[in-house]
Amino acid sequence: MKLRILFLAIILLNFQVLLAAAGDDCSTSILVSSNGCSSSGQYTNSGITGTLTAPSCFSTGTNNGMWFSFLASGPVVTIDVNASTLSVAQFALLTNATGCTGTFTEIACVKGTTATTSLTYSNLTSGTKYYIYVDGVNNNVGTFQLCLTSPNQPSNDQVCNAITLQANNFCSPADGYSNVGATTESLMATIPGCLSATDEINSVYFKFTAIGTSNTITVNGSASGLTRPQF
Repeated sequence: MKLRILFLAIILLNFQVLLAAAGDDCSTSILVSSNGCSSSGQYTNSGITGTLTAPSCFSTGTNNGMWFSFLASGPVVTIDVNASTLSVAQFALLTNATGCTGTFTEIACVKGTTATTSLTYSNLTSGTKYYIYVDGVNNNVGTFQLCLTSPNQPSNDQVCNAITLQANNFCSPADGYSNVGATTESLMATIPGCLSATDEINSVYFKFTAIGTSNTITVNGSASGLTRPQF
């Protein structure tokens, strides 16, 4: 009799595991790479009942949030949710020091208006696990693609690692430098007054030794990159 009861308990446990859909809760969050894309329409939030209180930017209505997680490989990540039958997506980036227990901290939230909903965040801690909670705008459910991109942090992201330039007759190659992957400045008081501080300031640093009383410095942006530089 005891063997029969044990066998039945194992069957029921396995049945419950099968019922737990991947991504329907934090504990079943789908681990994805910090650099890569799923196939088109690979995921769906159809049939999922959200287990997180709706994040701050989410539309009102049914909560069908789906859970994903990733390990940060650098300070910057760009997250794209490309809707298929989901139509328009909304999602939040979350952290929780205790894993799936306790309170989640909402780092960022975005509600889409087109088929692609995108977010770039520049202050992650490498090696830390983060969560992405994906839902559809206005009760929407359906299939979608998830893409994450984590660029390498520039070597001159911090002032102590500034790249040394010669002060006379120097010009780098076109697009020779980049601030892609640079972290957000943590001390706003250090930002020069002429710089726009309405968004994140992702500075990289250079230095030179002056050889006269004046120098002309020119920063040329790129149509495909930093279109409007400031320094």
